[in-house]
This record gives sequence, C-alpha cells and structure tokens, in this order.
Amino acid sequence: MRRHLMTLALVGAAVAWSFGSPTHAQGTLRVALPSNLNTLDPAKTKIGEEYIINFLVYSGVTEIDPSGKVKPDLAESWNASEDQQTWTFKLRSGVKFHHGREVDAEDVKTTVERVMDKTTVSTARVNFDIVNRSK
Repeated sequence: MRRHLMTLALVGAAVAWSFGSPTHAQGTLRVALPSNLNTLDPAKTKIGEEYIINFLVYSGVTEIDPSGKVKPDLAESWNASEDQQTWTFKLRSGVKFHHGREVDAEDVKTTVERVMDKTTVSTARVNFDIVNRSK
C-alpha cells in the first residue's frame, strides 16, 4: 500500500512539474490506480488512492505547501478575530466550476455543512467538530 501511495505521489509531482501550476494546465490527465476507487465524492473519501485523486482534482479554501505552511488556494487571503473564534476568508474571484459558474462563499458554506451533516457519513466530519455554525 505504501509503495502504491508513493508511486501516485510521484505521478502527481511529475504532472505538476511537467505542466506547471494546475490552474494553468491544459489537456487530459490519465492516472492508473492499483485499486478500485469507491467514490469520487470528497466528503466520502476513505482510502489512500481516493485522497490522492481528491488532491489532484479538487481545490480547498487553503492548502499546505511542501514546507508545511498554509497557503492560499480558493481563498486569496484570510484573517482571524483576536480570540481566534471567527475566521474570514476572501475568495479569489474568477474561479469557476467545470460547468462555468463562478464559485462563491455559499458554495464553500454548503460544502462544509454537507461534511458536518451526520447523514452524509463523512469521515472528514471530525475535522469540523470545532466549527460553531451559530453565526
């Protein structure tokens, strides 16, 4: 399993190096996996290969760079309240879904709420246990 994950990570790095930034990539990416994926739904990801595909296909509000620092992805900037209880993210303009509609804050909110919904049965739900939706 570890060997397969390393292979996929190297494929991802090679693709990024060959084609430049994913936001500027053109063409078709074909990836062979050593197992069958159960889902392409990022809220229901459970196995290593699914996480790798999610990383290659979907954008997050932020991402972690190779040195372990948080950097912008869909958000161009963010700030926290003094007590660190409220975080405000400014989304990049012009980011579009595959069908052409621009991504907005309601899309991000809906995604987080879907993961937090117990009926979704998302393994990522625990990552949002600290989120207070009362505001």
